Amino acid sequence: MMRITLITIGSRGDVEPFVALGKGLSEAGFRVCLASHERFRAFVTAYGLEFRPVAGDPREILQKAEGQTLLA
Repeated sequence: MMRITLITIGSRGDVEPFVALGKGLSEAGFRVCLASHERFRAFVTAYGLEFRPVAGDPREILQKAEGQTLLA
């Protein structure tokens, strides 16, 4: 079985497409791991994908002045 790891950071809207991709790859016979923020663990594993945490919290980053420039 081939193994693939998908990595995504950001909001749930950034993570959802990778979960859909991972689910499709899993159905095609791949062993899929998705790496993202801890807050998405339950969402990812609910679709039968493995999960690995990525450090940081996008909400914290966006609350800082530097993060606000990303939204401008």
